[in-house]
Amino acid sequence: YVALTRGCHANCSFCGSPQFWKRRVRWHSADYFVDQLELLYQRGVTFFYISDDTFTLKKDVVIDICRKILTRGLRISWYAISRVDCIDEDILYWMRKAGCIQISYGVESGSERIRKLLNKNISAEQIQHTFALTTSYGILARAYFIYGCPGETAETINETLELIREIKPLSVIFYVLRLFPGTALYERSRREGQLSD
Repeated sequence: YVALTRGCHANCSFCGSPQFWKRRVRWHSADYFVDQLELLYQRGVTFFYISDDTFTLKKDVVIDICRKILTRGLRISWYAISRVDCIDEDILYWMRKAGCIQISYGVESGSERIRKLLNKNISAEQIQHTFALTTSYGILARAYFIYGCPGETAETINETLELIREIKPLSVIFYVLRLFPGTALYERSRREGQLSD
């Protein structure tokens, strides 16, 4: 496991990151990050899981990292995590060229209503486009989903299943919603009398 950044810029209502990191992202430089990869590579490590909340947040930094991996001759494979609204063809081209073989995306729900409740702010069209684009570059696309959200119904679950059929992810990771103290969803549920401390 390696990380380029700490923190997340997003404001998802189910996540503790906005409260914990105050929506600030702290960065290592591209040189420092690739130095770490190279040091581990010299010790025999050839697979990396880049655990940033959104590795592709800064396109120029990601492309710089990929070019440095290639220039230094690091023959590695790696996974990353991103958002469907932080990906484009340039990023995917360079990531694949530098050894990226899988990207995990937080989709959360096939229901637009549930995504709004979670403050995810991504559209079904963005999700579909990004999964198709990722796959077209030879990168395996994985999806994270949350179920059991307030207002979840058989209909919203079916919308999620339909979206999964459309985007055809490599794999799907399902999480049951947990209301963590400090999250916007927890505070809302507490205000509405659905739970207490």
